[in-house]
Amino acid sequence: MNALPSQSRFIIGTEACERFSFYGMKSILMLYMTGHLLMSENWATSTLHIFVGMVYLLPVAGAWLADKVWGRYKTILYISLLYCVGHGVLAPRTCSTPLRRAATS
Repeated sequence: MNALPSQSRFIIGTEACERFSFYGMKSILMLYMTGHLLMSENWATSTLHIFVGMVYLLPVAGAWLADKVWGRYKTILYISLLYCVGHGVLAPRTCSTPLRRAATS
């Protein structure tokens, strides 16, 4: 690891966090859409496939932003913050529901 630039640790760590984030989100997204957003199973499945497709398509837009607008490190930072905001929106609703169900039981 000493042969790599010091910034590579940041990029590798961010990539690992993004992978954990993606697979964690993907595993519960269907349940969230059908249980909390009350989507039909067909609509939720279509939305999940669009989400997965966009995950593989949007790096092209990210590469353009990195090359032309923000630079690679700012792009990684800003998009990582967007990930955090997305999880922050889902977490309070998801975490509070089991607590409310347990309190009413």
